[in-house]
Amino acid sequence: MNWGTLVLDIAWPPVWALVYSLILRLLRTSPSRFDRIAWPWLNAAVWDVVIDVIDAQWLCAAVSVASAGIALAIWWWRKRKDRKRALKAYGAKSRARLVALVRKARESARPRPVLRPVPGGA
Repeated sequence: MNWGTLVLDIAWPPVWALVYSLILRLLRTSPSRFDRIAWPWLNAAVWDVVIDVIDAQWLCAAVSVASAGIALAIWWWRKRKDRKRALKAYGAKSRARLVALVRKARESARPRPVLRPVPGGA
């Protein structure tokens, strides 16, 4: 077994995810957060598994599978967190609309002075 390959299998997926994230930031594209970190990490880890299985380096393949599991856990956690954040944002937006509607309704329901005819005529 080659120790350099093991170190590379441990370090390469997160390093590639960070490099890919920086490239996307420089190009000013706007994928969602988990696309910037989890998918490149998962992609690099899966390719490491394929290469290690072809080369029959089973310990390195196991490390790469663990790295892919970490990437999937990050993706799942971010997806769950983003969903909660989106629900809170929608709730804030609808609350703001409701407050504006109530404010407008109260303003239009406020009594205003009206012109009344003078008793006895003018």
